[in-house]
Amino acid sequence: MDNFLAAAALSASAYKSPTISVIDHGAIALLKDALPLSGTKMEPTIDQLKAFFDFCVRASNLFRDIALVRYDERTGRIVILIGETIQVEILNNGEKIIR
Repeated sequence: MDNFLAAAALSASAYKSPTISVIDHGAIALLKDALPLSGTKMEPTIDQLKAFFDFCVRASNLFRDIALVRYDERTGRIVILIGETIQVEILNNGEKIIR
């Protein structure tokens, strides 16, 4: 439930304008603190979390389902599966690779 509350706080604290996306850094820190599960070492960077949030909002605005989100500890990448065909990887620096 804590992850849900953190995501809700992040959603409520961010808004989009036609030219700029503004994100509350306190909400991102809250989300980052809520991500680790007991016994795991999940530490995405702030740049990754910003890119992840921005990409999820954009996908949602296009009415696309986000089917899967994983943090690969081996490579340090966030992997997102949108629908059944679109795969996105977010690198440590926030760069997105779309396949």
